Amino acid sequence: GWAMKNKCSCGRIVKRFRPVFLLLVGISFLLGGCQTIKQLLYSHDSLNFYTVEKDALYRSAQPTGVDLETIVKTYGIESVLNLRGKSPGQNWYDNELIVSEDCGLKRTDISMSAGRLPHRSEVLSLLDAYRDLPRPILVHCMAGADRTGLAAAVFAFDYMKLSKKEASRQLDVYYGHVPDMYPAMTEFFNIIYQGETWARESYDPCKVDTLHYDKVKYCGAPPEPDLSEAVRPAPAPPVPPSAALPPSTVKRRIDDER
Repeated sequence: GWAMKNKCSCGRIVKRFRPVFLLLVGISFLLGGCQTIKQLLYSHDSLNFYTVEKDALYRSAQPTGVDLETIVKTYGIESVLNLRGKSPGQNWYDNELIVSEDCGLKRTDISMSAGRLPHRSEVLSLLDAYRDLPRPILVHCMAGADRTGLAAAVFAFDYMKLSKKEASRQLDVYYGHVPDMYPAMTEFFNIIYQGETWARESYDPCKVDTLHYDKVKYCGAPPEPDLSEAVRPAPAPPVPPSAALPPSTVKRRIDDER
């Protein structure tokens, strides 16, 4: 009798506090640096790789060198569109450059941020990449969820001619995008973006009524450069040939790092 009563009591306590427990677990995972919810739930899919349009555009999280080689061989990738920007000296970037060179890939690097609306220059660079890069293209950021989702949605809308609603599915929790965490991506595509022609002719985030673009930081007049000899920095001394890195050091890959 005592064991049965104790069991029932524990069951009621667990049932009562289960929602709180699940909420705390969810928050701890999200704040613990998981790259995407989908990667959290499906750890076997850490690459977050999907087809946007067959033989045209594929999307993923940051690939390792081995990942990229495999994707190139499997899907015939011709170009890489990296939305994390140039990061020489970082293993993930150096690996990507080495594989791109070895496989003869064309590439474009755009330094986008999921925390704000894209700069005008970034949108134009994205559209230029879709226009100019040979296909199939692999587009990626770090997690393959937010910046990549926006880029995929733009492609689906402009080049696949899907409706806004259909194209916006590229920005979905299925791929790890959480609108409440990164609202700038969803706002830009769902509310602001009106297509390639509009973007090239009219897009200016400094003129958009939004909370997701720091106009004080990005829209002020840039300071005039002072080119007087008094403040001009001295040129850096030339690097002696002996200080140059040997080719074996440059062509180094650490494939387990993203």
